[in-house]
Formats: sequence, structure tokens, C-alpha cells
Amino acid sequence: MAIDTTPIKKQAEELIDKYVLTVPVHMFELADLMGIKWQSTSTERLKKIIERKSNKKDIIPNWEDVYGYFDHTTKTIYLNDENQSITRQRFTIAHEIGHMILHHNLQSLMRKIFLRQDVVVPRDEIEAEANYFAGYLLMPDGAIEDRLKYTVLMIGGEQIIKKFAKLFAVSPEAMRVRFKTFKKEYPELWATHNLEEKLF
Repeated sequence: MAIDTTPIKKQAEELIDKYVLTVPVHMFELADLMGIKWQSTSTERLKKIIERKSNKKDIIPNWEDVYGYFDHTTKTIYLNDENQSITRQRFTIAHEIGHMILHHNLQSLMRKIFLRQDVVVPRDEIEAEANYFAGYLLMPDGAIEDRLKYTVLMIGGEQIIKKFAKLFAVSPEAMRVRFKTFKKEYPELWATHNLEEKLF
């Protein structure tokens, strides 16, 4: 699955510029600025909300796999606080904002439910695009580049990934995936900092 990430990055960067966002991006504040409400809730309450809105029962095999739900009618994101760290909740909000901006014409119920990543079909282009958007929004190119100069002070790839994850307030896994995208887009810069041998 080859996805053209250029327009996705452009949309994320436009949002960063519009709201003058700095890192780590305050996702809950950004949601407020965009007129998006959000609530933390339990798995059981989330199940009831989704089933009431969809008029269907048992639409999800395992409700613990659900990170959240976006109600388009009230512009509210419900975050499952039983299975998400704060970094995961921030990524979930960024992912849903990605759907709103990139896929606002898609009204499918399953596009409004956030599932654990390994549950999502691997070749789901729509979900992949929303994930790219979240990565560009939470870990912008310029901020990564600005911080690369300090990697010389660190020893070992895991330390670099953990340090950057902390700087951007994301999970180490999200940072690792974002580094792979950055490497692909900026191979010369990547090589300049000898990151290949440090990270992968």
C-alpha cells in the first residue's frame, strides 16, 4: 500500500500554523480550540454510547480493543480511559482530527470507532492516512530536525527513541514509526546524524 503522504503532511502543517502549535502539542486544548468536545469514559459506558447511537448490539467482538468513539452529531470524542495511557489518548484525538480533515465525507460507523492498531485491517488506507496525519501533527518535521543535533549526546537507539518520545509526549512505538517516515523523507539528513546505526 503506497500512500502519498505529501498532502497529509500539508494539512497537518496548516493546522500547526493556524493554531501556532508548539511541541509537545496540547491535543486537548487543540480539540477545544477546534470546537471538539472530549470525555474520558469507561469501556462499559463507551459500549452503551456506541450501541445507543448505532441501534445495534454486539458490533465489536472485544470492547477492550476500542480506544474511543467520535460522535459527529455532538462533535464529541469519547476516550476509553481503561485501556489508554495519556500518550495514547493524545494520539487518538490527533487521529480523529485527521479523519475530520482528510475524510470528512466518510460517515461509516466504523470510521468513528478507534480500535487498537493491531485489530485494524493492515491494508486499511483510510486508517493509515489518519495515523500519518497524527504523526505529522504530534511530531512535526521541523521539531524533529531541531532536536536531532542533541542525539550525539546520547548513546544507543532506545535512549534516543525514549528521549524523543518524551519530548513529543508520544509513546516510544509512535516515535519509532515516525522516525521511519522521517528517514524515508529526509535520507541525507538522516545519514548526517548517523541515525541508521543508532536506531535500527
